Amino acid sequence: MEEKIIQITEGRDAGKTFLVMEMPCSKAEKWFARALCAMLSGEIPADVRELAKTSSAAAFMRVMQAGLHSLKWETAEPLYDDLLAQIYVLPKGSTEARIQLKPSNIDAHVQGFATMYRLRGAVLELSLGFSFGGKS
Repeated sequence: MEEKIIQITEGRDAGKTFLVMEMPCSKAEKWFARALCAMLSGEIPADVRELAKTSSAAAFMRVMQAGLHSLKWETAEPLYDDLLAQIYVLPKGSTEARIQLKPSNIDAHVQGFATMYRLRGAVLELSLGFSFGGKS
């Protein structure tokens, strides 16, 4: 599985280092399916099914364009939190000692919204093969 070291150089988290790991294939597939179902209320349109045959990233982006307006936070939050399991804080840049991020400890390790957006985006990029733009 792929992994990526992300060093934060700006903002409130400047100087911190994180390890972002790709989700195992089975976990990524289930996460992707849950996200699709959440955004489409369980109904996948024919055009998205066709697009998914050639590019899961393109299909997901198409669904996001159509489905985000109706997505409820109660449905999205578990998906959002699942991404944390792939992110580790590397104290003082160490690759040996690492602390997995969880909803219960995130505020102790990350202060900047932009940092969390970047880290979660990196998980999606590694695991599903697409990004939301910007640097990861």
